[in-house]
Amino acid sequence: MTPLCGGRRNSAGLICLVYLAILAVTGASGSRREFAQQPNILLLLADDMGFGDLESFGHPYQETTPIDRMAEEGMRMLSMYAADSVCTPSRAALMTGRLPSRLGLFAWDEKHKNEKNFGPSHLSGLPLEEVTMAETLKDAGYTTGMVGKWHLGINKDEEGDGYWLPSRQGFDFVGHNLPFGNTWTCDENFVHMTDGPTPNRCFLYYGDELIQQPYEHSNLTQKFVADAKYFIENSGEDPFFFYFAFAHVHVSLFANEEHRGKSVRGDYGDNVLELGWAVGEMLDFLKERGLAENTLVVFSSDNGPHVELCTEGGDTGIFSGGKGSFMEGGLRVPTVVWWPGVIEPGSVSYETASLMDLMVTFTDIGGGELASDTLYDGRSLRGVLFDGEQSPHEYLFFYFIDYLFAVVHNQYKVVFRSYEPPTIATISGNCSEGFPIYDYTYGFPSEFITHDTPLVFNLYRDPREMYPLAPDVYGDVMDNVMAALVEFNKTFEVGLAILGGNCIDCQLVPCCNKTSDDCACNYPGTSFTSMRC
Repeated sequence: MTPLCGGRRNSAGLICLVYLAILAVTGASGSRREFAQQPNILLLLADDMGFGDLESFGHPYQETTPIDRMAEEGMRMLSMYAADSVCTPSRAALMTGRLPSRLGLFAWDEKHKNEKNFGPSHLSGLPLEEVTMAETLKDAGYTTGMVGKWHLGINKDEEGDGYWLPSRQGFDFVGHNLPFGNTWTCDENFVHMTDGPTPNRCFLYYGDELIQQPYEHSNLTQKFVADAKYFIENSGEDPFFFYFAFAHVHVSLFANEEHRGKSVRGDYGDNVLELGWAVGEMLDFLKERGLAENTLVVFSSDNGPHVELCTEGGDTGIFSGGKGSFMEGGLRVPTVVWWPGVIEPGSVSYETASLMDLMVTFTDIGGGELASDTLYDGRSLRGVLFDGEQSPHEYLFFYFIDYLFAVVHNQYKVVFRSYEPPTIATISGNCSEGFPIYDYTYGFPSEFITHDTPLVFNLYRDPREMYPLAPDVYGDVMDNVMAALVEFNKTFEVGLAILGGNCIDCQLVPCCNKTSDDCACNYPGTSFTSMRC
C-alpha cells in the first residue's frame, strides 16, 4: 500500500461484576427459533457512553430508558471491549474488524505523535482499500445505509470532494450525518463557547452534501430517526444493514424540549434519555412493520466516557480510567444484543468480545465473505450469541502503533504500558461545582509509562486495576501471554501512518458559504469567528 502521507514509524471470560449484582433471567422453556439465512442488521452506536451509564448496567439514578427494555428482551454483553479508547481508531476497527495499528491510525512525526483522530483539515481517511462491514454485506446482497457520526475522514484533494465519506465505503444510503462529529466547540447554548459554535468544526451533511454550518442540535436525533425509518421502509425485498451512529453522549451535550431538564443527572442524563428514546423508536418501528423477528439489533458505544468533563462526562461503573486510557473504563463498553425469538430474553454473556468482532459476525450471519488476503483481528460471535459457546478470543491485544499496552487473557489483564490516570484533585481542578471549565482528555498528549515488569491484574477480584499481582501469584499467566505474543507478532504488521503534520491542509475544511469569511450557512446565528483550521 502506498502511504497517503508520512511513512512507517517503528519502535523496537468470565468477569464477576459485583457492582452490577444483577442475575441473568432465563427465558421460557422451549427451543430457540432458527433464524433466517440473511437477517436484517441494525447497529446502534453511542458516542462516549460509559459502561455504568445505564440503569441495566448498574447506574443507581439514571432513569429507565428503552435501552433497558432492550436488555430485558435481549442479551447484555458484559465483557465487550472497544479496540481503542477514542473515536476514530475505535470506529475504524469496528468498520473493518482490524486493529487500528494495522490501519495506520497514528502519526509519523514527533510533533503529532499522540494523534489518533481525523480532523476536518486532514487529507487522509479510512483507506478505501480497507473493506468495511457495509461492503461485505452489500456484496452479499444487502441494502446498506447509515446516519450520524462518521469521523473516518472527509476531503482529500480539495474542499468538497468528499473522498472519505461513507458513500465511498459501501453505504447505499446516507442520511443526515456528521462527518466529523459533535464537539465542545459546537456548543449552541453559550455555555462553553461564549461566542457560539465555531463553523470550522461543526457541519451537518445529507449524503455527500454539506447543508448546514454550524448545525442546530435541537432536532438532530429526530432527523436521524426519521432517516432510519425512511431507509428501512424503502429498503425493498433485500435484507438491510443500517448503521445508526449517535451524536449522544459526546459533548457538547444537547436534548430537545421533550427530554431537556427531565433527568436527575442533569444535562448528561437528559442526553441518555434522548438517546434511549431513539433506540425505542427503532425497536418499536421494527415491531410495527413485522420485522423484529428477522432483525438482529446491536447497541454499544465506541469507547468509554469522557470522565474529565465532570458531570458532563459519563460513568465507568466499577472500572477505572476513561476515554483516552487503556484501562477498563476506557475500553469496556455497554452492549446489548436483541433479536426476538432468537436471543434469549434477559440473558447475559460474560464472554470476552471485541467491537471488531461485529464486522466478522455480521458478515458471517449475513452470508458474506471476508477478504482472503486480509488478516482480521475480529472473530465471529455466532456461537456466543446463539449457542452459548465460549469466547473465540483467548487473548485480546491492545496496541498504539507498535507499542503494546495491554493483553486481556480470560480473567487476567497484563499491562505493559499505561497513561497515569488523572487524580480526583486533577479532575476537580477542572470542575466548578461539577461544571467543566475546559475540554481535555487525559493521556493526550502526555507520555505513557512503560512498565519494565508488566502489571498483572485479576479482573474478577480487582476490576479497578488497583492491585497488581505478585509473580508467585499469577503463575503461568505471563508465560501464556508471552507465548501468545510470539505467535501474534508473526502476522502483526503496523500499517503506514496516515496522520501527522503533512496530512493537514486547512483548505480542506468544509465550507458551506465560500463568500463568507466564517463559511456559515443555513444557521440562525449571524456572527462567528473567522477561522478555517
